[in-house]
Amino acid sequence: MMKAYVLIRVTTGKEKQVMQALLDIPNINDVNVLFGDYDYMIEVEAADSFALGRLITDQIRKVNGVEKTMTLMVTSIGNV
Repeated sequence: MMKAYVLIRVTTGKEKQVMQALLDIPNINDVNVLFGDYDYMIEVEAADSFALGRLITDQIRKVNGVEKTMTLMVTSIGNV
């Protein structure tokens, strides 16, 4: 299983609607509200990078009100 964080910019006035839609998507573990260039940071899990791509493009980006996303993939590089 791989983990990633997705930053999401939302259309003004659609915050509540987008939040509810995100909470209904499987594999989203956590939704955090942000102040700044992005409105939400979500934690997601997927089996692999292909599944992660499908989750983001087929589900998250298709939520009405989602304007932009930025995905930050978590990696394990050993002891740093």
